[in-house]
Amino acid sequence: MKEKRRLLSIAALVLYLLAVCLILAEKIDAQTQNQVTVRPYQLTAKSSGYFAVALTAVFYKELSAEVFEVAEGTGWQDGLRVTLLNPNSYSVDFTPDTGSVNVNATRDMSVIKSAVRYPQPGEKLRIVTESTREDTYLLLSEHTLHPYRDVWAGAEVLAESNNARLLSVPDGPDPFMENNVLWKTKSEINGLKVYSLVDVEAFLTMLPRLAALAERVWSDGEKDFTDFMTRLDRLVGFYDRDGYSHFPHFYDITGSFTADYGRKAVGMTLSSLPGADIRYTLDGSEPTEESPLCTDTVWIGSPAEVRAVAVLPDGRRSEPFREEVTFNKATMKPIRLLTAPHPKYAAAALNDGLRGKRVFTYGNWTGWQDDDMEAVIDLGRQEEIAQVAFNALLDYGSHIMDAAGAKIWVSDDGETFREVHSESYPEIPYGAVKRILRHEANFSPALQARYVKLWVMRSAQLPDAYFDRNLRPFLFIDEIYVY
Repeated sequence: MKEKRRLLSIAALVLYLLAVCLILAEKIDAQTQNQVTVRPYQLTAKSSGYFAVALTAVFYKELSAEVFEVAEGTGWQDGLRVTLLNPNSYSVDFTPDTGSVNVNATRDMSVIKSAVRYPQPGEKLRIVTESTREDTYLLLSEHTLHPYRDVWAGAEVLAESNNARLLSVPDGPDPFMENNVLWKTKSEINGLKVYSLVDVEAFLTMLPRLAALAERVWSDGEKDFTDFMTRLDRLVGFYDRDGYSHFPHFYDITGSFTADYGRKAVGMTLSSLPGADIRYTLDGSEPTEESPLCTDTVWIGSPAEVRAVAVLPDGRRSEPFREEVTFNKATMKPIRLLTAPHPKYAAAALNDGLRGKRVFTYGNWTGWQDDDMEAVIDLGRQEEIAQVAFNALLDYGSHIMDAAGAKIWVSDDGETFREVHSESYPEIPYGAVKRILRHEANFSPALQARYVKLWVMRSAQLPDAYFDRNLRPFLFIDEIYVY
């Protein structure tokens, strides 16, 4: 009987390990798949069978130009796969700015418009929605770079030589797709390589992250982050000894900001590696050895531009840490939401002095999808009001649109309100760069009131050009200001 139980236990363990391996294999497979954007086409009775795709669909391999489509695999090659188009099925117009790939379609199909890496026939892929991000590009060419042509529209040239150029790009593709960048810079495709320094930096973070994963998976009992970071610092010495690339600033400062409505202040805590001295300022100046040490929660009760740096015992310094805390007449005053935000994006406050970042998942954003935003703020007493403002986020890649308009009312008693402002905002074209938009209503002469009611209207639907019109747009607001 004992032998039977032992065999059953071994069999159960083998099955468990097999299941774990299968799950890991699926995750690895998903992460290694080529990411692409596509131009879909649906053949109808009224269609001609011809459709156009942007020149980014042309992939150069030595002296040949190739175009690919996405097709559903069969048999063991299941999932979405890359298929090379027959050159006789398309023609290419290389006219600058207006050129395109003209495909003769005899069936429904989806042509690959851009890809993270060169498509390989038969490989598995994943279709993504391309967004935008700030980036820095390094262009390296076998030939002399054109002084005007080889520059992304709106980019700033940081440094250059005859065959190399460093560009600061405000609205590059996310994820980074080299072929897309090559065509949009109108470059000589052959002999030119473009590298995203954002992607390079992300790659360099892998070694510390893999160490953290190992710590998580292989360590029993309660995890001690401080102890792990101390050991990681020693591990990095081995990375350096053996010549491994890694992200050097894992000891950068981590900041935490929490609003305390009772104190009418924001609590700031800063952390880095154990033993590091964290120096900070609140006036926007760079910290020095004379700046105060952050050893406990620092309470901020007025507008502040936080600057901080961590200095390790061996003299290494972290990247500068920056944060802004805003204060105005509405900050940490009683606020009442008249419409409920989306449950997933309801944790942040609208008047806690903490602004959101351009990435909405960072926090400090409150989101609405089913209703407009409507809120009443009690200023606590009769106040002079010269301006009411709010911040909204634009991120088409995450179907977040700017506000469609706003209305403002004021009141002396919180019961009877009078309208003082109404404005509609123009729709920002689809594809615009991700950014934070500030909307203001100014009053001259200034108003006198205790209560402010703000109604921000969300956009009703996504633009016609959006890849999925069935999605409903979000409205994201981080902070309401009263001056």
